[in-house]
Amino acid sequence: MKKTKVFLTSMLISIFMLCMLLLTACGGIPGTYYLESMEANGMHIEAGEPYMGVTIDEEYIVVEIENDGSFSMSMSGSMSFKGTWKDLGDGTIELTVDGDPLVCECDGDTLVMDMDGAKVTLKK
Repeated sequence: MKKTKVFLTSMLISIFMLCMLLLTACGGIPGTYYLESMEANGMHIEAGEPYMGVTIDEEYIVVEIENDGSFSMSMSGSMSFKGTWKDLGDGTIELTVDGDPLVCECDGDTLVMDMDGAKVTLKK
């Protein structure tokens, strides 16, 4: 009887740990990423810093990655793009808009894009 109780308790704990691991994995890449910093032409700008008389805040660039394989990106509140994304593995994803792919680094908390030579870093 005692062995059965210990076995059942061990099984329940194992199942609980497996569920927690799976839930953690499910929360990976999808989410909303906000501008953290930009680097271009030797300049580094952090979100919240002024640049050419304008303060570049976190919402200057926002990327929303959905579980269904779609994503949207808004830039400076005036431009927006919609497309699809896929996980390429090894910490990279591919964002595609109108057939044009952009490979980005993504670890589930940080998204790093190279946009025409400018390195853009976004955080959840």
